[in-house]
Amino acid sequence: MQQTPDLELETKFIFNTLQFLTDVVQDKTALKVEDKEGVEVAIQCLAAAFGLDLANAEQVGAHSVQPLSAPQVFGLGIAGKAQLEAIAQTQAASGPALATPSVQSKIPANLKDKFDSFVGVLEKRGFFKDVETGSVEYHSRVQLAEDRFLASPTAASTAAPAPAPATASTASSPAPAATKQPLDSTALAEAERLKLLGNEKLSAGAMDEAISFYTQAIAINPNNAVYFANRAAAYSQLGKHDKAILDCNSAIQADPKYSKAYSRLGFSLYALGHYKEAVSLGYEKCLALDPANKMARDALDVANAKVRETTASATTTTATATTATPSTPPTTQQQQQQQ
Repeated sequence: MQQTPDLELETKFIFNTLQFLTDVVQDKTALKVEDKEGVEVAIQCLAAAFGLDLANAEQVGAHSVQPLSAPQVFGLGIAGKAQLEAIAQTQAASGPALATPSVQSKIPANLKDKFDSFVGVLEKRGFFKDVETGSVEYHSRVQLAEDRFLASPTAASTAAPAPAPATASTASSPAPAATKQPLDSTALAEAERLKLLGNEKLSAGAMDEAISFYTQAIAINPNNAVYFANRAAAYSQLGKHDKAILDCNSAIQADPKYSKAYSRLGFSLYALGHYKEAVSLGYEKCLALDPANKMARDALDVANAKVRETTASATTTTATATTATPSTPPTTQQQQQQQ
């Protein structure tokens, strides 16, 4: 009988808890000798009650989260919960309900051919990969492509008038990800309203609906880093970490000083097993901007521990392989034997 999603998740939780308890029992220093028997009995009773067998390869493949341990997965869940709570705490008062404005192309007629070529390049690079043509997400990416194109030298060299010379203050500033074209107050208010609706859905655990609202907000105002970072949080809760990483990078392009974008980037990189990148591209950069962020500090410690663990494992594997490998190539040995 096929399990429901909730029951399947519960089964995974119990299975990995049993694996963790088994590891604890096998660790000679974790428990007193007199306590191990009680834990072993508990493992046997739980396994029998839920029909689980830790030695069954099929069940291991279906339920185990290794190489992560149950405490590590729990730590990721706590970090995700903290992200949701942080979003809920920073919600502003909801603006008035407004009709969603239509989103029109920003590309002037004399640049349309060049923009079409620009989009062709983006398509080859996977910018629109897995996005349904005509969907809200598709239009959101088209808007982002327009902003990037308008900020490019190609568009700037064609448009008039020429920009004013850079001052000392602007020369050192990073180039924005999108042209900061002013939006009227009605459009800004609508984007904020959609963001708040997304926040409500995110806090309620309705991730798909949250993503839809954030996507609509981004379509109106693609220059707001918060919209991308919040959508990244929703994607990460669905396990769609590749999409979360894309949104985190878009948030960072929109506002390189938005620390939460780096924190969420670290979260998704860690979840995909990119531990070194989670440290260097995510948590360390977040803490450089927000040193008091305890959640990021704790997550950095976990990620660093995983880097050390994987490095030690790789070193052990290399050492074992080196020991087992002859000091000279097999062909040379064969030649010596023949001689």
